[in-house]
Amino acid sequence: MKNSLKLIKRYDKSTHISRIHVQRNILDSLEFIYEPNWDINPDSAPYEIITQLMDCYYCLPERPDLASLFCWQAINNSYNQYLLADPSTQRLQDTKGIIELISHIHGNATKYLPYLMPYYMNITDKTYRYVASYILKGYAIDQSGFSKKYLSSSYVTFKKKFPSIFQIVANSYGYAYHSITSAALIGNRVLLNINDSDKSRKIIHSFSLKLRELIENGTTEIDEKYPTSTRQTINFSDEDKITFVLFSILYASRCNNFHGNVASRLNSIYANQESFTMYTNIFLLEYITLAISLNEQNILSDSSLSKLKANESLIII
Repeated sequence: MKNSLKLIKRYDKSTHISRIHVQRNILDSLEFIYEPNWDINPDSAPYEIITQLMDCYYCLPERPDLASLFCWQAINNSYNQYLLADPSTQRLQDTKGIIELISHIHGNATKYLPYLMPYYMNITDKTYRYVASYILKGYAIDQSGFSKKYLSSSYVTFKKKFPSIFQIVANSYGYAYHSITSAALIGNRVLLNINDSDKSRKIIHSFSLKLRELIENGTTEIDEKYPTSTRQTINFSDEDKITFVLFSILYASRCNNFHGNVASRLNSIYANQESFTMYTNIFLLEYITLAISLNEQNILSDSSLSKLKANESLIII
């Protein structure tokens, strides 16, 4: 914290950059989203998305967390086009737009999943722990009876999108996590008052492994502890995987960072090499998702999309 205070008291960009755990410059090898036809007909290029991609590139390699925010803006623009083309749409909404994007990707899963799965299979441990943490913390706050305004939108979305899975999680990991908290409202903040930090980490870690199994294997087993001990099997379809990644990882990360609900990720006192890896891979996953959306809308050709397969080599493992 002292270093952060020192930096904002007299800001120096080189000092700031030196604090970030840059592993490599992915711009040196990134296959860019680009359609040769744009050279012939510049007006056919998606202007807003181009400006957002420029911001992505400007932030790399030092700030993949910020690059991912700008890349999500481009994804947002792309799924809004589905809503704008629908006469029944009264107003633009992120949730509806993402659902449309999921529907279009899943509708052509045979074509698009081979592009997505290499990224899905290399989602970092830290990413899964992040998701497990906000779900379990959200559940603990939810069970404590405080106003719904204290619940993160990411937790609420997971609960709404995966109700059957949520109930199993609530009766297992949620029950165990809530039992080691004594949540209290102090001013405008909810403090969980965790009484066993080691157990908290182990619960979050164990749950994160189950989430990984769902994405990588499409199935997992969870032992419910409440109201009785029962082993439950959870299955994830391809559509479930796409929905989970888009809503519970990418959109959740965007919301938490964009709305200022957490410390700026790579400026956090807890940021490390694992944080840099996490956000580099998130950016790359968003990048291919954007390309797929553009391809599905005939803005990016199949040949231009296929060139982006080369970016799989940039995934940090």
